Amino acid sequence: NCKFVQSDVLSWKFKNSDLCVFLGLTDWLSLEQMKAIFSSIQSENILFSYTEVARLNPYRLYRRVVDGPTKSATYEARTYSTDAIKNILANTDYEIKKLEKPDLVDPGALIWAKKCR
Repeated sequence: NCKFVQSDVLSWKFKNSDLCVFLGLTDWLSLEQMKAIFSSIQSENILFSYTEVARLNPYRLYRRVVDGPTKSATYEARTYSTDAIKNILANTDYEIKKLEKPDLVDPGALIWAKKCR
């Protein structure tokens, strides 16, 4: 029994659920926005992705050129370190259960996090 919703995540009122999935979302949010979203999620589990790229990775250049800042400063392409993501999760009572780390070819990371009891 699944329900998929399309909405502005910054104004979405999260309800209690077993799992909340978002892929590619964190790449467009500031640290403050991510903290607010993670704090408002009511799910026991979260499955999400983020992009972490090394300084010399060609994907970093692509992100800077193609996904450069928009006129609306709300959404801007960003990359995050695993440590920054772990910090946000820890501060919002989630712990990482599984982490598929990025590599040079694929800068995307996939995380399953579970609410701490």
